[in-house]
Parts: sequence; structure tokens; C-alpha cells
Amino acid sequence: MKIFSTFLTRFLLTNIIILFGSSAHFPTPKVLAHELKAEGTISALIHINPDEKPVAGQPSEILFLINDTEKRFKAEDCNCTASVIDNGETVFSSPLATGKTSYRGIFAPAIPYTFPHKGTYTVKLTGEPKSMDGFKNFSISYDIKIERDISSPPAPSPNIALYSIVIFLIFVGVIYFIKLFFTKNNTNTPTDNLK
Repeated sequence: MKIFSTFLTRFLLTNIIILFGSSAHFPTPKVLAHELKAEGTISALIHINPDEKPVAGQPSEILFLINDTEKRFKAEDCNCTASVIDNGETVFSSPLATGKTSYRGIFAPAIPYTFPHKGTYTVKLTGEPKSMDGFKNFSISYDIKIERDISSPPAPSPNIALYSIVIFLIFVGVIYFIKLFFTKNNTNTPTDNLK
């Protein structure tokens, strides 16, 4: 019986590791993370307000956090342009604001833009130095997916932590009852079986 109990414990632990290690059992929320891309010595991180979830028909703000590994880039010394491309056609283009916008304490060049409809857009950031001894020209593109418009309500995001806690409690309960069952059956003494 001890061998079976050890086997069952290992079997259950292996399955729990697989269960918690696999995201297929949990609904995963769609998250639009900050995206970092680079060309040459220039890298740029894009962020779109509100909260990385732009809504078609509602004003958004596109921010870029730009870095140069050679430390030669300065926003005020850049002819930087941000463009929005829809189905291969440039629908918006604007110089990057030299005045900076703050997002959670980080100051970054930004442009206001309202995406007209749901779909996938390309946001392109290009830059040329104003002086000959500046940074190297760059062109960086990002694909942005707009999934909501003003008329559609926000999708509820599942609480993965709650799902994890519920599954963990069920697991603990199952283990408790299995342990209780085996403990109860193992309390018989050898003389009880002779009766």
C-alpha cells in the first residue's frame, strides 16, 4: 500500500506541476505590452495611452522613450517624425513634440492621435539629426492592434490569480481526502485481517 501511496503522490504532484505550468488551462488576458525595437544604436520603446489599450474613435497619445547607445541622441536635436499607416497608406504624420509628456514619472516625446476604426495599424518612428555630428538616421516600425471602438464595451479581463487560488484549494482538498482515505484504511492491524 505504501508503494501505491508514493506513486499516487508523485502522479498528483507531476500533474499539478503540468497544470500550473501550462497556460492552456487558464484564460489568458490580452495584454498590449510596451514594445522595444532598435535600429543601429537607436532603440525606442512605444507606449500608447490610455493604458496600452487604445480605443478607435477616442483620443490616444503615442509616446516614445528613445535611447542611443552612443549617447548622441537628444530629442531637441532630432527631426523626428511619427507616422500612422493603415493598409499601406500613411493616414497621419507629425513631428515628434519637443515638449515632453509625462507618463508615470517618465518624460518622453509624444503625439496625440485618434485611431479612426478597429484594425491593425503600423506606427513608424523616423529620425534624422539636425547636425552632422549627431546620431545616425533611424526608422523603427510597430504594429498596433486596435480591438475596440467607442461603441464596444471593454472586454472583462479574467482574474488569473483567483482561478489559481480556486484550483489550488481544490487540489489541497483532493489531497486531504486521499490522504484521509489511505490513513483510514491503513489503521487496520494484521490481527484485524485474521478475524
